Amino acid sequence: AQRERKKKQKLEPQPALICESAAVADADDARLAAYCSSHRVLLVGEGDLSFGAALAVAWGAAENLTATVFDDEATAARKYAAAAENASTLRALGARVLYGVDATRLPGGSKALRAGGFDRVVFNFPHAGAGIKDQKRNIETNQALLRGFFTTAPALLASGGEIHVTLAHGPPYDSWDCVLIAKLAGLRVRRCVPFEAARFAGYAHRRTLGDDHAGDAKTAERKSKTYAFGVAGDEPEPTEKERKGSKGIQKQRRGPNVKKSRDDERFLKRMRGGR
Repeated sequence: AQRERKKKQKLEPQPALICESAAVADADDARLAAYCSSHRVLLVGEGDLSFGAALAVAWGAAENLTATVFDDEATAARKYAAAAENASTLRALGARVLYGVDATRLPGGSKALRAGGFDRVVFNFPHAGAGIKDQKRNIETNQALLRGFFTTAPALLASGGEIHVTLAHGPPYDSWDCVLIAKLAGLRVRRCVPFEAARFAGYAHRRTLGDDHAGDAKTAERKSKTYAFGVAGDEPEPTEKERKGSKGIQKQRRGPNVKKSRDDERFLKRMRGGR
């Protein structure tokens, strides 16, 4: 009987990553879905805009989507061969495309990025692209990028909104301490799910430095995860599916790892400027 229950659990469908509308989708699936067309979604650090274009095409209409790029339009077109075409796709489907937006300085003076205006703020595979070979300095530079983003992005969230950050699993990304930096900014992890690039048709991971640099597809093929963060104290009521899964989460929380806890305390003290 236990084997049958386990088999049934494995066969249960996972909540959709993309749904056309929260109004017509199953209520729980809509809440847990990463991106619905009814969500007001802000994408930062988009690079060649292929993730935004993938969402827009899947929805069929993208009036609630705003895709931003750090580079100016001419630089983005020079660095990424598909950037101009993806921008045209987004605009044709009603999305806004903004250039010169720094994810660490949101809203950055843009009238389109208003406080409380978004249900999702998404940063896929953040990377400073500084080209620093020293591993320690490289880690610190990317931690600073995350810290700036987590400090400024919450102001853009609507009540119950989420910040999504996708990172590859393994070195050096695990050393960035993404979750702890978010915690220091007043955010809490609501869930963590595998990032499956193939489920976003047309999406292609690109490096910060552009198409000319190798390894553009390898990062997304690694065991990547998307962390969904919410502002502490602004947690929505749990869905029935979340309540059913809470027992397993509580079991995981029992018997805390003392060494990990001490490492976290040291990190938080260092990030605050202590020794």
